[in-house]
Amino acid sequence: MQPPLGLMYIAAVLVSKGIDDVRIIDAQAEKINYEELEARILKEQPDLVGMTAMTFTMTDVMLTARTIRKVSPETKIVLGGPHVDIYPEQTINLSEIDFVIRKEGEYPFLHLVRHLTDGKTDLSEVRNLVWRDEEGRIRMNELTASMNDYSQMPFPARHLVPLDKYFSIMTENNPITTMISAKGCPYKCVFCYKHIDKVSYRSPKSIADEMEHIRGLGIREIFFVDDTFYVNSSVAMKICDEIIKRKIGMPWGARARVNNISEEMLEKFKKAGCKRLHIGVESGNDRILQNLNKKITVEMAKKAFTLCRKHKIDTLAYFIIGNPGEGQKEIEDTIKLARELKPSYAQFSRMTPFPATKLYDMAIERKIISYDYWKEYAKNPYVRIQPQFWTEHFTQEQLADLADYATNKFYFSPGYMLRSVTRVNSYRDLRRKLKTGLSLLRSTSSYKSAKIKMT
Repeated sequence: MQPPLGLMYIAAVLVSKGIDDVRIIDAQAEKINYEELEARILKEQPDLVGMTAMTFTMTDVMLTARTIRKVSPETKIVLGGPHVDIYPEQTINLSEIDFVIRKEGEYPFLHLVRHLTDGKTDLSEVRNLVWRDEEGRIRMNELTASMNDYSQMPFPARHLVPLDKYFSIMTENNPITTMISAKGCPYKCVFCYKHIDKVSYRSPKSIADEMEHIRGLGIREIFFVDDTFYVNSSVAMKICDEIIKRKIGMPWGARARVNNISEEMLEKFKKAGCKRLHIGVESGNDRILQNLNKKITVEMAKKAFTLCRKHKIDTLAYFIIGNPGEGQKEIEDTIKLARELKPSYAQFSRMTPFPATKLYDMAIERKIISYDYWKEYAKNPYVRIQPQFWTEHFTQEQLADLADYATNKFYFSPGYMLRSVTRVNSYRDLRRKLKTGLSLLRSTSSYKSAKIKMT
């Protein structure tokens, strides 16, 4: 359970500019149902509500928008997030939505609030905004030219969220929070749409300042949600030097790539408080990795995980089942590699082509997906849909079975279970791992067979 970092940044910018009547409702963390949300909206009577929209969460977003409309018809509703970047016109055409903000939303949201507060109807100067003018025409305003400089922005408004609700099953150091040290990713994996060649970095000082602020809030661990924490190794080393110099002493984790991991870097990471790295391996077959344009090899993965174990840094390895060109043998290669790498944790996902990715275009071109169903869903996101996997050689059901099979083969192998027992350091840790293991067993015990013939 992680806090809504994007909303906290937007709230922080508003508060820093004197707009202090701001609230954040994290319905998931607070376990708020729609009936309780109605009561909150009635109590707060907001002038404007902003929500983050992911394509696969749009049904929930629209249910929330309808709830707001039901109890507070005059409230304006604005959406931001990846979904509206991809489908701005389809989103503004939804009757419940008044405004859409594309790309970065912190300062455009501030400018929108100011314009509405001043009673302005001409919103053409609000960058990144999609809106309807007085004649009902859709207007897509100019996009901002550059990315935010997070070194100059106020820290996220963590005081507006329930800090004690955020946790990770991979650590005892709860509560946790998230941070960002850089924005953008120069890599071009076929399953990802965020291809930004220019990466925007924060200064080491601003990162260390925020970590000290977080420590003062009673938070016990930080996770950096950058696409890759150390795209630029020299920047990462400078961040660690600043953390070490100031003796911050906060444990942290980050996302990583195997081609960037080195002995020198891990030594510095460990000294600076790094406890775990989340690493995208995806496949145990070099040909499949090439198909994904990962720019890594199996040998790179083996070397990286060996180094992490040497420096006692925990790892979460991400794998994908059902990649382009992948049959039974290649999936077996992935399961074999997962066990050989000996990560602390592993996640096996089904390859799902999402919109605005090269993989999605490939799926439509090869008739793996019969039509642009995500675009159609964007026009009418009121009824939930089942995301379609990459069904080149397997059916949807077979891929689900194979991912569950891989999960079981990894977690319930004698080697992994023995390593888990030897790493238990308290009764609380033992209870946590037993509870997680039982939950995992229940959720993956329905797979039919690993011996699935290709269709």
